[in-house]
Amino acid sequence: MWTTHTRPISKSRLHPSLSWPILAGAPLALLNALFAVLYAPTIVLLVAISGGAVLAAFLWLDRVEPEPIAAKLHAILWGSTTAVSIALVGNEAVGMLYGEIAAAVIAAPVFEEVAKGLGIWWMVRKGRVRTGFDGVVYAGLIAGGFAAVENFVYFGMAAMDGSLLSTFFLRGVMTPFAHPLFTLLTGFGIAVAAQQGRNVRIFDFWGLPLAIALHAGWNGSLAAIEAHHQETGSTPAWWPLVVLGYATAFILAAATLFLVRKKATRLYPRWIGTLAFTYNLTPIECATFDTWDRVKARRKALSRRDRAAFDVWHSAIVRLMEHHAGGRRGSDVDLVRELHEARRVAPVS
Repeated sequence: MWTTHTRPISKSRLHPSLSWPILAGAPLALLNALFAVLYAPTIVLLVAISGGAVLAAFLWLDRVEPEPIAAKLHAILWGSTTAVSIALVGNEAVGMLYGEIAAAVIAAPVFEEVAKGLGIWWMVRKGRVRTGFDGVVYAGLIAGGFAAVENFVYFGMAAMDGSLLSTFFLRGVMTPFAHPLFTLLTGFGIAVAAQQGRNVRIFDFWGLPLAIALHAGWNGSLAAIEAHHQETGSTPAWWPLVVLGYATAFILAAATLFLVRKKATRLYPRWIGTLAFTYNLTPIECATFDTWDRVKARRKALSRRDRAAFDVWHSAIVRLMEHHAGGRRGSDVDLVRELHEARRVAPVS
């Protein structure tokens, strides 16, 4: 009888939060940030304030369906290294050939959104994106990492010409969620394909053109306002419409994410009985995950050391709920395996 020739699966020598694209992109990205920090060390605090707000928002979203800490760290590192390096090379090349306007309005939206989108696709390849919620969380973390390093560069340049406070107000206070807003479209488009249980193809990046268009519109508007100001010494009369348009888009995106998160919390009482019958959940599991309030209370009562293990256990349970809520597309074998592995270290006392 013929047998299938196999070879042992070789484990990566890198930590799960690292990958070869991150290592390749780190030197160029970190070098740019380092120059800015050496010139004005205070910008570290300013970047932490704006970046911390973005990080807190997407970690809050992630709480309903926790992703592994290493995977979330990989997303942040991808945005702050790989995506930044791709964008730097692409933008500089176009700027040298066609000028700064072309680099800002055409090159930046394309290179930056493609680079961030590749980070989401990488997470799909690693099996970490199974729902639209996953795609949104990873898109936000990647975009947040990208924006943090970009802010190092912009704040450093602003420190040189004395406009640091105004630049921080515009980028760190008024528009810290600009990059996440653009990239959410890409993340959701990719996640829809992954949720349907099929391989992600180029046509599944339908959110990418929308992200590029939204990004290009924002950069183009800023460039037009700056050009008008240089010519006339005043801002154009239509600039409030730009602010209103993008503020509306942000509010709609934030409201949608809030409602999606709230809907996700309703999975627990609806599906815990089905899971108990189908997968022989223990009484402790039924009592812990029958409502969202009990999940929060149980996690809050744990020590910090046990919370990471609890999140793995929580994630395995909620993924099975989503599997059934989504019509049971594909096999649940991997999900059941995750549950059994999570039970080994789960704080069940």
